[in-house]
Amino acid sequence: ASGTRAYDIALRLKYAQMSNISVHEDINYSFKKSLKGLDKNNTLLILSTYTAMLELQKVLKSYGGEKWQNQ
Repeated sequence: ASGTRAYDIALRLKYAQMSNISVHEDINYSFKKSLKGLDKNNTLLILSTYTAMLELQKVLKSYGGEKWQNQ
């Protein structure tokens, strides 16, 4: 869970009986850490609010350049 509401979503995930939830407010750090934990055949699924998505787009642009620009 990441972003300004990271602890709120982590609590909701806990009540949904999800385990191994790590919380970091910095979205850039969380994205990098998530990528490091993936094998080549895995997919990273990101569930985001609109506000967090705007910040996440900046992070994605730093990884993929033009590919992640708004259309």
